[in-house]
Amino acid sequence: QGIPLKIMYWEIDNGAAEALVVDPASGIKDYRDLMKAKTIAAPSGTCGQVSLVLIARKLGINFKDLNIVNIAPPMFANAFASKSIQAGIAWSPFSLGLERAGFKIVNWASDYTPDGGICPAMTSVRPAFLEKNPDIGVKLLQVRAKAMSLIAKNPELAIKALMNRFSISREVAQATYDREFSRIPSLEAQIDPSSSASLTAPEGGGLANKLRIASEALAEAGSIPAPLSRKAIAA
Repeated sequence: QGIPLKIMYWEIDNGAAEALVVDPASGIKDYRDLMKAKTIAAPSGTCGQVSLVLIARKLGINFKDLNIVNIAPPMFANAFASKSIQAGIAWSPFSLGLERAGFKIVNWASDYTPDGGICPAMTSVRPAFLEKNPDIGVKLLQVRAKAMSLIAKNPELAIKALMNRFSISREVAQATYDREFSRIPSLEAQIDPSSSASLTAPEGGGLANKLRIASEALAEAGSIPAPLSRKAIAA
């Protein structure tokens, strides 16, 4: 929409725990069997939709040939139980919660998307606001660094926060921590041009590459009118 935006840092890499979840009775063994699903769940404009576009490309089929319903992962369990869907793309903690509810994770995002997943979660800011309030950007970075340090020393802080915020069991919270929190991009990785999490990589690498792939996929799906330009991403 042409809104000026400055990405400050990664919060987490949601691609680490994004998964293709299926009804065990569907006969789907991995993403290559996705055409067996009569209906697939994925929210529009999200990493789930991006992943389905990328899976369709891998399979050599048209994305629009997939019958996709626009529902969010917290609603997948009911949709699976009612046989309304046979597959869905879910992120944490819902992917791991669905698995423990008896549904099956057949692939993680790293199996069907490049660079270990295309689902970056980031803190961004309007540049004009940051110019007027430069101390806020610094404080946010300091808070993030402190939070990561505290969690590294005591993982229980993160596990309990997940349990409280999402109303999930300790088992699901622990699994989420193990799979996703262990892969939060460090601040060092974010300024390393060779890192897949880099905010400073030259054109074609790091976060810029993930954003390019995501915007192309969202444009193909019709969620945005056109992909982001390389110039916009670089800015």
